[in-house]
Amino acid sequence: MRIQATEKEVRRMLRLGGTMHEEQEIPEHMEEFLSDFARNKTVCGQLPDYYFEHIVNHLNLSNIYIRFTPNTLSIYNNNCVPISQNSQLHTFNINLDSDFIEMLKGTGENGMWDWQTDTFRESSEYESVEFYELYLTNVSDNTRWCHGNAPVHFASNLGRFIGRCYPTINSVMLCDLTHDPKGVDVLIEVLEQLVTHGLIGQRTSKELPEKKKKSKKIKLPKISLGADPEFEVLSRTGYVISMREHGSPYSGIVTEVDTSICEDCGDCDGEDFEQCRRDRSEAARYAPVGVDDAGHMVEFRPKPASTPTEIVRNIKELFEGVDASAVFSARGDVYPLGGHIHVGFDVNMPVHPTSNLLRLLDHFIGNPTRKMSGDARGHYNNLSAFETKPYGFEYRTPPAAIFAHPNMVYVTMKIVKQIVKRYLNCELFELQDYSLTLDELRKYAKLTVSQAKFYMKFIEKYRLESTYQDNLACTWNRNAKPIKLDKVDKFRISFGDDWHPAIRNRIINELEKIEVPMGRQPIRIRLYGLNSERGDVVAGINSPINERIDHPQGSNVPFRVRIGLPYTFRIGQYCQDAQNTLIAIIVNKVSTII
Repeated sequence: MRIQATEKEVRRMLRLGGTMHEEQEIPEHMEEFLSDFARNKTVCGQLPDYYFEHIVNHLNLSNIYIRFTPNTLSIYNNNCVPISQNSQLHTFNINLDSDFIEMLKGTGENGMWDWQTDTFRESSEYESVEFYELYLTNVSDNTRWCHGNAPVHFASNLGRFIGRCYPTINSVMLCDLTHDPKGVDVLIEVLEQLVTHGLIGQRTSKELPEKKKKSKKIKLPKISLGADPEFEVLSRTGYVISMREHGSPYSGIVTEVDTSICEDCGDCDGEDFEQCRRDRSEAARYAPVGVDDAGHMVEFRPKPASTPTEIVRNIKELFEGVDASAVFSARGDVYPLGGHIHVGFDVNMPVHPTSNLLRLLDHFIGNPTRKMSGDARGHYNNLSAFETKPYGFEYRTPPAAIFAHPNMVYVTMKIVKQIVKRYLNCELFELQDYSLTLDELRKYAKLTVSQAKFYMKFIEKYRLESTYQDNLACTWNRNAKPIKLDKVDKFRISFGDDWHPAIRNRIINELEKIEVPMGRQPIRIRLYGLNSERGDVVAGINSPINERIDHPQGSNVPFRVRIGLPYTFRIGQYCQDAQNTLIAIIVNKVSTII
């Protein structure tokens, strides 16, 4: 597998004079126009670079790399217009011969596209600048102009508005005169009239180029790293608990269940109560250590960092700020735990990663670590999963298990930064098609031999060696306490979907009564929910009060016992006798395999 970014892909992804999405390319004929216009066309006997340092066509000028600067010709762009309240507005009339007007008439793509008036935004870059609004004065109200694929009527008392000219900074901003090749002649005529009337002139650069300059190397943005790993919270008896249903038994974790105290706290009452509840619920989703959107899992939100060492330190600080008796797990057999990685850039805008960059992240991180995902993760561990964010993008494929140890976090973040950096530098990756190798980790991620071996071994051994008796917090906080259970870890029970706490606890208590030989590996049990629309049906067991159906398509994890249960039973709507019957059947099913 060979992957190498082109300069064009990188510019487009980071919007360095390009568009945000990979599929939004500049039409080929417009690129040809730029080359032909700059080399072969003249305006009042001079090549365009006599007047303009930048000629930009159908691009985004509103980012920090290509701004609307002096000596710029901008054609149909998303512009940040350099004006302020002190700017001086004038009008200038462009008189075109009838032949030019006929060139611009028509429908579909043979006509001149309408001006994007909503792209004018004020900027404080220039406190006071003189500018002219340009109009075609001999255009009648009946002239049809094309906008998209539909012709529209556009005329004003002054004529057809086609752009603005800024004599103070020798720049011109025009509408889509070049969408059709015929418009190039119209563009030259418009520029010649502006030159003739002294509105644009020789550019202010110290020297005019004698030959075409080579394109400048991409100035790459700084890369930052971040994360928001999710963990399950365990009780001191070793069972996963829901933050939404129970709140946190440990201090230092902000949960939305804390809003229940609002009614009695005296801080608000009446109409203020609901707003206070919403505020506290929102706080739980943005606190450094809070809950995920569903409210069940705890989510750590460390400060972003520029180095792997720094992000590890930031996560460690969050663990040290939580109750030392807190018990966390990254297994994810009960709730789908994600280990999302944040990749930020100092361009301060969302970034849509290219498919090739995602393939690289999948190869080095996503695909190898998928096997570390818990039983409950399901489709959440799809490859190439991402979301654009204000700072850049979030890579969502990895599981929370990569955050189970500080050394694993350090190595993973080092891989991310090196791969992204090399991709943006357009370096060539020559990789194995199916599996990650130690040589690839050393060559492309700059890992040491020991780091590369640790990474591969941690991935391979994690699901085999970790259990819910391991307190993840102990690897991050020296004051954290390991779990000490007084009873045998008989079962590893995974509850899928919504459950009433009383029903779930009763099943657990009944299963704990089963005698299991000492030293035996815990039996893996999956109790999941069937959709309420299916009615009172079960899967995996025979019941005299329920119809049996086949297991719906789902997890391929080899559970010893897998049972699907109806919604009404799970939320406690069964009568006592029916509830007793179904729980007894579950216990009997488990007992038969011991």
